[in-house]
Parts: sequence; C-alpha cells; structure tokens
Amino acid sequence: MKDLLSGTQKIKFANGFTLLLTPIDESALVSFNLCLGMGNLYEEEGERGLSSLMQEVITKGTGLKKAEELATSLESLGASFDASAGYFAGRVHLVGPAENCGEILPLFFEIVLDPAFREEETVKEKLYLQNLIRSQDDEPLKAATIRFQKAFYGSHPFSISPLGVIEDLDRLSSARLREWHTTIYQPANMVVSVAGHFQPEKVTQAFELAFSSLPSGVKPIPKKHNHCCVIPECLERRSLRDCWLVYGIPAPPLQEPRARSAFEILNTALGGGLFSRLFLRLREERGWSYHVGSLYVPLCGPSFFCSFAGFLPRHFRDVQDLLRREIEGMGSIDSQEFQEAKNYTLGTYLTQFEGVQSLAALLAFYEKIGLGWDHILTYETILRQMTLEEAIREFRIYQGQNGAMGGIVPWDWEGSLVGEIF
Repeated sequence: MKDLLSGTQKIKFANGFTLLLTPIDESALVSFNLCLGMGNLYEEEGERGLSSLMQEVITKGTGLKKAEELATSLESLGASFDASAGYFAGRVHLVGPAENCGEILPLFFEIVLDPAFREEETVKEKLYLQNLIRSQDDEPLKAATIRFQKAFYGSHPFSISPLGVIEDLDRLSSARLREWHTTIYQPANMVVSVAGHFQPEKVTQAFELAFSSLPSGVKPIPKKHNHCCVIPECLERRSLRDCWLVYGIPAPPLQEPRARSAFEILNTALGGGLFSRLFLRLREERGWSYHVGSLYVPLCGPSFFCSFAGFLPRHFRDVQDLLRREIEGMGSIDSQEFQEAKNYTLGTYLTQFEGVQSLAALLAFYEKIGLGWDHILTYETILRQMTLEEAIREFRIYQGQNGAMGGIVPWDWEGSLVGEIF
C-alpha cells in the first residue's frame, strides 16, 4: 500500500481547492473523483433530498450538451460517470481509458462547473428519487432499518434517507438546484483525487486553468444537531409473512480511527461472515433465522452498531433477546475469535484499493472529512496493531448505552407495539 501511494501529491490552490494526484503507471485507466460536503447535515427542514436531486440532475446535461449528447461524448471515449450524495458528503466520479485522458478531463470540468439543470431533467429525476424512496420500503430489511434509524436518531437528520422526503422533493425546482450548486460547489468545499495512468504536470495545468481563477466564496458548514435515542422500540405492522428486526447501540464516528477499527473487527466477529456469532447461533444452531447479520455504520456524527434478522413470528421474543444479548456480549470475545475477525477485516479493507476508482474515491473522501488522504495508510497500521484488550476497552465505552430496536411484523402478529412511526 505504501508503495502504491508513494507518488501521491497534494496541491492546495489559493482559493481553497484541493487536488490529489496518484499516478499509477501500470494502470490502463484514469479516475477523477470529486468529493464535497453536502447532504443531510447541510440541508434545511423542508428541503430533504436537495443534494441527492442536484447530484442526479448534474449528470443530465451541461450548458453545452444535453443529457444524451453528454452521455454519447463520454461513452465514445470509453468513459463512465456518476454522481451521488450521502448523509454528509457527495461525489462526482468519472473513469475511463488513460489514453483518452486529454479528452475526458474537459468533460469532467464541464459537468462540474457548467451543469444545465434543465427543468425537464429535474422533473424526471425528482420522480426517479421518489420512486426509489418508495421502493426502499418494499424490501423487508431496508424497511426494518428505516424504522430502526427513526427510533435511534429521533429528529436528527441521519434518521432520514439521503434520498430525501417525497413531499420535500415535490417542492424543489431547477432554480433551487442552481442556487444549491452555487452554495455547495465552492473551491474550498472541493477535493479532487486523480488516480491511474496520467501525466501529473499536464493534469495539474488543466486543473489550474479550470479552478484557480474561481473566487473563494463561502465554504458551506454542516449544521449542528443534537442526538438522542427517543424511542427504544419501534415496530410497524405490515402485509408480510415474517418478522424483521434491527437492534443497535451507539458507536464511534469516523473521526475516531482507533475506536472505529475496534468496532470494524467486532462487527466482523458478530455478523460479518458464515462463521460469525449471529450466523452460527441464530441460523446454524437454532434454525430461527434465514437472514442474519450485523452492521457498523461510522458517520461524521452519531453512529451505530447493529444486529439484524428475518424470522418467523413464533421466534420473535427469542430472536429479540438474542440480538440484544449478542451485541452486548461482544466485550467477551476470545483471542482466537478476535484474531480471525481481525485477519478477515484487514483483508476486506485492503481489497478496496485494487481498482483506481475506489482508490480515488477514498483518497478524496478522507481528505475532505479532515482525516487526510494518507489516512488510508494510517488506518491500515491501526488495524494491524489493534489488540484484543484495546478493542474490548473501546467497546466498553459504548456498551450499555441506550440502544434502539426497529422492525416490521405481520398484521396478525400477537405482540404489542411500543411505538409506530408511519
């Protein structure tokens, strides 16, 4: 890993724009990844989904090219591109053959700096996002997770999907997207990572020409929000045959790498594979669940560590108790189980850097959130050095804090609902 990143350069422009260059001569591709602060933490009430809608429409044409013409221009060069927004960051990504770098790069500038936001494209992408939001509730595990996050986060913006709220999206216009683009696409809010086969001098000159003359502007600041778990248990009756539950506790955020590495390893041990605790105890030993696992979701802000399962209603109380018990019991993991989980976690971490696309994305992301592009190397070292004793110590900081449970159950389920969200 260190050899791969040995040639990485960081260039900071006077207006705050940051450029990262990672030449990899043996690659046949070049990848451009722009990361910006945006999403739930930056949006106002009543405009949830503004960032996601902007990112969908930004790929649908520029001032010079309509959507079809832009797509044809890129595809004729063998390139592909996409844009997205999350809870606190968004990205524009373009990748293509290194031999066409000189022709691809101007199109990247065109997409980022001169999006058209045509009304017909805004209408289409608004409908697309609204349908996507509806479809999330059709998949049982996603539906259960939505209810868990509502219970866990309360009024915090992380309780809402980055895709937005259907009614809020209805109110958004192309004019509002242009305003939001001006607010978010400020040089000081932008980090671009270039990885693959390219000539650093030529690429730097191109970015200087495109970005150095842009005014500094005002860097957007994420809003501060209080977080508290307001509903310990929140279930909803649905037209389905099975129960789906998600139980989670508070966990360390992205900005705490040592604690984060401990939870990554513990998550692997709990539900990250076919030999994890939850899989063995819920499915193999008892046969209670056919879909079981765990997730650790580190965010820039309040984060969570959760277990989940899908199962027949007659096992409800048993599964509910076991999901809670297994998470709380991670402080008793033994040395062999910990080492096996650590090895698997490290291997999974390193596979992220096999492609220039994911490498460029992670370099830009870590630089943008303040950990620095070289956090990739630092985090690998932290993972390798993490001991069982330190992992248990980090876990016990969060163990016993207020957790939350969310889920969906059949209409004829005989239990009682503590709270309903919808």
